[in-house]
Amino acid sequence: MCWTPATAACSSTRSGQRLVVWDPVTGEEFKIPRVPAYALGFNAAVLCAAVGCDHLDCHGGPFRVAFVGCGERGITFACTYPSEAGAWSQRVEIEQPAFVDGRPSVLVGNTLYFTCDPYLNFKMLGYDIVRQELSVIWPSSQHEYYSCTVLVKAEDGRLGFAGVRNGTLYLWSMKDGADGEVEWVQRRVIQHKTMLRTRGLSTPPEVVGFADGHGLIFVRTGNTVFSMELKSGHVRKVYTCRSRNYNVIVVPYMSFCTSDRAMGKLPSP
Repeated sequence: MCWTPATAACSSTRSGQRLVVWDPVTGEEFKIPRVPAYALGFNAAVLCAAVGCDHLDCHGGPFRVAFVGCGERGITFACTYPSEAGAWSQRVEIEQPAFVDGRPSVLVGNTLYFTCDPYLNFKMLGYDIVRQELSVIWPSSQHEYYSCTVLVKAEDGRLGFAGVRNGTLYLWSMKDGADGEVEWVQRRVIQHKTMLRTRGLSTPPEVVGFADGHGLIFVRTGNTVFSMELKSGHVRKVYTCRSRNYNVIVVPYMSFCTSDRAMGKLPSP
């Protein structure tokens, strides 16, 4: 399984969420039937479901939508929508509240990981698409003092997260402990003055995004968003918000140069 270059937009009513899958390259939209449950906090991800696809130009083929949410009675649930079947799967549930945040998820193996409660009681929700299993993963106990968190994929391909505490960026990755329990290893610590190479910051930095496969972290301070390459440390200003009161989440989009686009058959994104 792999990400498709598509996103899922959502409208919500008391009878459940309704999704639209949008391909920003071709402009195609696919309306998805209403999710068979109402969620207070939710998120969704789009995966390529084409057998043998190299995922370099997977447009218009079969896809799978993964939906996770937390219901009114503290039941966390998940289900999938395979485009070829045209119907939602049976829900998977756990009796543990996990208020799912809208930040982008991370795919590690067959499991999608979603951010839950990133500002207060941060935890991660894992959804194994193949086994149809849900699990809640807790971070290191030191994380309770972080102000904001984004999931990342570590250099070794494992799940990780980036969080800010007292203006300093901390990068963690998960590993299997000797007793089979999850353990967390602190990989890097980056001071914000080093991170943004300036001493004129009036607002502590906040992690707002991560580009999988490119080692890019997106950091916001005040009304400005910066990108930072973790290997080189190169920092670039990418966006200025109209107000520092806006809630910012960065969803990186990586497009591909296809023969159809080169020949003018498809518009540039």
